[in-house]
Amino acid sequence: MSSRSFSLLLVVVLGAASAPAQPKVRFFFDRQGAAEQEDRGIGDLFFENPVADGSERLYLYGQFLSRVVSTWQTIGLDIEVSGGGVITSWSIYNHTMATGFARWTGISKKDGVGPITKLDDVLMGAILNFNFGLQLKHAETVDVKHFRNQQEDGVGAYGNTLLGYIDVSSNGEPYSEVRLGVGTNGIWSLEGGVTPKEIAFGFGDEDAGIWSNSYGMQSPIADATITPEPATLLLLIGAGSAVASTRRR
Repeated sequence: MSSRSFSLLLVVVLGAASAPAQPKVRFFFDRQGAAEQEDRGIGDLFFENPVADGSERLYLYGQFLSRVVSTWQTIGLDIEVSGGGVITSWSIYNHTMATGFARWTGISKKDGVGPITKLDDVLMGAILNFNFGLQLKHAETVDVKHFRNQQEDGVGAYGNTLLGYIDVSSNGEPYSEVRLGVGTNGIWSLEGGVTPKEIAFGFGDEDAGIWSNSYGMQSPIADATITPEPATLLLLIGAGSAVASTRRR
């Protein structure tokens, strides 16, 4: 091999080794959704990190970013609010699929009522001979209620599935952030077994280096934010201005 050919080969190999891994699945929030037993309808989503006004429901989704690694049988998530806002209630869905079995074999902390600031290690698990889990294959016929793919491009994303919701409240605070994270049980796919896969939370952290086994690691940017309703925000601004004026005097 000539020195020039060797140099070109080295560049290709080093370039492949240093190229960032692509997330295989994304978990995100959206303001659009449906109840556990309801059909999502057309299922149009915003695909952005949402802003919740005052007290609002944020729906949790899983989005398939790979056709090859696309069967998720264990999903452990942390959901945390910082800045004074709270989670007031939540529900992880487990409706019956077209197979006659529920999506998940079991869910820890499936439903609950707050107020809390952290929903720690919600765990969804499936025995795939019986339960569908979060899966792309045959989803259009097996998961007719909660899977949709008409918005995806078939190149970078291949469909999304409604997983549940959290209800959040600003709790009177002007600005709070909601972040998703990897729970203590990790996030594991059937394909590749225990080999870690890269995970995306919300939109904008695709290069953050979050993996299936990045236990406790959260998205570096907010996956949703919470602000008061406009009328409440005006009251807060007015109160702040009054305090500032009093201090000046």
